[in-house]
Amino acid sequence: DPEGFRDMRALLRELVQQRGMTVLLSSHLLHEVEQVATRVGVIRGGKMLVEASVDELRNRAARRIEVAVSDPPRAARLLRDRFGWPVSALEDGTLLVHGAADPSRIAQAVVGESIRLRRLVEREPSLEDVFFALSEGGPR
Repeated sequence: DPEGFRDMRALLRELVQQRGMTVLLSSHLLHEVEQVATRVGVIRGGKMLVEASVDELRNRAARRIEVAVSDPPRAARLLRDRFGWPVSALEDGTLLVHGAADPSRIAQAVVGESIRLRRLVEREPSLEDVFFALSEGGPR
């Protein structure tokens, strides 16, 4: 229920801001946690893996750059072979370039090889990305 989630987020913020309360929230709905939490603990197998602010956790996860091009297989080979960047493909043919890739270098390389660049978007890691990186040893 989207309205119920919105109301619950507002109530939690009110308890913290106006009453100075600390609220402990346990949830597997990480996109909801991300919207209200100031600090997050990641627990796996009954053990606390990490506890930090949402921003600190995001900084630990690898960022992704989404690249939509006219020839995804050729662009993926180019980015892997020339720069060594890890590249994976989404179902719609969009490429995901992981790690420390530079968006401007991606654009230059792709266009320089006459591959049409349709879209290039840098995505900040979500709390879900962070969770999988911490609990499974890498992004999913």
